[in-house]
Amino acid sequence: MGATLTLDDLTAFNAELSALVRAGIPLEPGLSALASEHGGALGRVCGSVAEQMRQGVALDA
Repeated sequence: MGATLTLDDLTAFNAELSALVRAGIPLEPGLSALASEHGGALGRVCGSVAEQMRQGVALDA
């Protein structure tokens, strides 16, 4: 079952992802860190995407 993100979650995710990219932090470890920092649906989504990246799943899949 997929997590449902609120508009606030999406806004926070976009801001955090933008900060990771600007800082030059690789996406997988950055998303793993975000998963640890955020609870709820946002943390689960970040953790899931990071895990899929570790497994080699393409981001467009």
